[in-house]
Amino acid sequence: MGISERKVREREEMRERILKVAADLFIREGYERTTIRALADRIEYSPATIYIYFKDKDEIFQSLFEEGFTRLTEVILEAGQIADPLDSLKEMVRAHVKFAKTYPEFYDLMFIMRISTPIFNTDLDPDSFSGKCIGHFIGKIKECSAAGLLRIQDPTIAAIEIWSFFHGLCALHIRGRLGVLHQSETVLEGLMNEGLESYLLTIGT
Repeated sequence: MGISERKVREREEMRERILKVAADLFIREGYERTTIRALADRIEYSPATIYIYFKDKDEIFQSLFEEGFTRLTEVILEAGQIADPLDSLKEMVRAHVKFAKTYPEFYDLMFIMRISTPIFNTDLDPDSFSGKCIGHFIGKIKECSAAGLLRIQDPTIAAIEIWSFFHGLCALHIRGRLGVLHQSETVLEGLMNEGLESYLLTIGT
């Protein structure tokens, strides 16, 4: 490996180290209480080193936010390849729950931690990272409605309702608030499946 290639690799490794430590600090201390100096102390470098890679704390958080939604969008798109739109929607929900269990730190940053970045807007930006992700979910609900599989008036409202249910389950799981259920993947899967089926039954044809 040449000198230039090694420098690129070392730079990328440092950037990833900063992001990993920042994610831990954001979750443990909260966004407002996390400082660049605290981050620099944790990685044992000066604050000036952090600024080589990121303009400020906001840019660090945005990088984590975007990476999380990029990963989530990938698993949702893969799950959405099933031909039947309703089965595809159910699989997308399962993929979302699995993502939360697999990447709890990202999920916490994206959906639970108190920040000013909205997930759902009336003017959802289809070009934003969260907008693209949620847009796929809304699009699948529209497919179900067009096929006569769901009886809904507003796909965005339906998406919020469905998402709110399984997000609550994910949040309780991540924070360890489900007690013994937190330890059982079978029970968690059952809760998600039964809840989703019950909700879809109320809005089905």
